[in-house]
Amino acid sequence: MSKILVSIVSDQTIPNVIFIKELSSFDYYYFITTETMEKRGKCESIIKSSHLDNCIFKKITVIEDDIEEIIKKLKNEFEFQDEDEIYINLTCGTKIMSIAVYNFFKDYNSKIFYIPIGKNIYKKIFPISKSIEKEIKYRINLYDYLKAYNIDTESSNKKELTYDYLFTQNVFNKYIETPFDKEIINILREQRGKNNPSIDYDNSKIKEFLIRYGLPDKLNKKDINYITGGWFEEYVYYKIKQLLQLTDDNIDLNLRVKRNGIDNELDVIFVFDNKLYVIECKTIIKTKEDHLYNNSLYKLAAIKKDYGLDVQGFIFVLEDVNADLKKRANVYNVITIDKQSLINPDIFNDNFLKFFKNKE
Repeated sequence: MSKILVSIVSDQTIPNVIFIKELSSFDYYYFITTETMEKRGKCESIIKSSHLDNCIFKKITVIEDDIEEIIKKLKNEFEFQDEDEIYINLTCGTKIMSIAVYNFFKDYNSKIFYIPIGKNIYKKIFPISKSIEKEIKYRINLYDYLKAYNIDTESSNKKELTYDYLFTQNVFNKYIETPFDKEIINILREQRGKNNPSIDYDNSKIKEFLIRYGLPDKLNKKDINYITGGWFEEYVYYKIKQLLQLTDDNIDLNLRVKRNGIDNELDVIFVFDNKLYVIECKTIIKTKEDHLYNNSLYKLAAIKKDYGLDVQGFIFVLEDVNADLKKRANVYNVITIDKQSLINPDIFNDNFLKFFKNKE
């Protein structure tokens, strides 16, 4: 007797990956796919993310809106013995595909399941008399999540953090007391990216600035990148990793990714309970017309489109943000965590940590 898993393939790959990893140990894997999904490489992404490269699998390509044709294809190409145990994941694919697959397999020794989007449970919907709901214990890591959406990771900064958490926490605390001197930051920004920065260290204001924040007497390129914005990204990375007790394979910093030939850099990205979260970090957002603000919203909206339906975006901002800007962000399903949230634990809990409690 063999144990067979049948998965319907769609743009949303994570439910298939999670179900494969949760139940595991199948003898054969079947993927019911379409020409469109094949062109987008969805089967390959699922196989890669689920680490099924050395397993036995077969693809059955169907016409997504033709019930009779789908059932005919299954009759001709699905190979099994009467005693085989067949598991069906009905979560993905079009409604027509789901109906056809359900109607075909209900007459065999099969169990049919469904995963509600955004929940870590799976439900057995056939046989109806033995309906069950079980918790999904498997947790996908960040890099397997990205593989599932055919996203290549190229580089990140988490292994090259400039300073430790205590140092960066100290910078944050002092910044909250007194924001950086704009004149000094503008001087340093002019030197960003230079291997041999040219800075007037005899300038008394620069000397006082370096002493206040515990920076070296002479700044290198990495120090300048840190103090002109990178420090806040590192602070958010440290803070989220610590609060949510994330392992290294579940969170990344300044992660450079590529999808369909398009490069992108994500300030802080992590997975928690099989859901993806992306954070854009900004020290200042001036007005709703500010291009940096708009670019962050558009970027996070695009990520939701390309990285799965159940993605939550945040903008962390080191100043107070008015209600109009927050409402504008909400239109894009982006939550703003501003200065008041960052310095007030109760507000931070209400605006951010609530997303990570009682998830089931």
